[in-house]
Amino acid sequence: MNKYILLLAAVVAIPAFADSKLCDANLNELRGQLSDASKDATGDKVNEIQRYLDKAQKARDAGNYEECVEQSSKALEENEKPSKAD
Repeated sequence: MNKYILLLAAVVAIPAFADSKLCDANLNELRGQLSDASKDATGDKVNEIQRYLDKAQKARDAGNYEECVEQSSKALEENEKPSKAD
């Protein structure tokens, strides 16, 4: 019985650990991309990416790695979209 409980605990912990690592990787990638961008980069796209990044960081700080991954992935997707002409 104890073996099954330990196995179940390990199975549940693995996805949380993976989410934690992906969350951190996404946040680092986004920070790098934003720091590499022009210092005076502005506009809707930059603002949208920053909003996702802020939400992801708040989720990470709260220990909600699944939400962090979701928000940071949205920011990365937004960054891959071509910029709209003004």
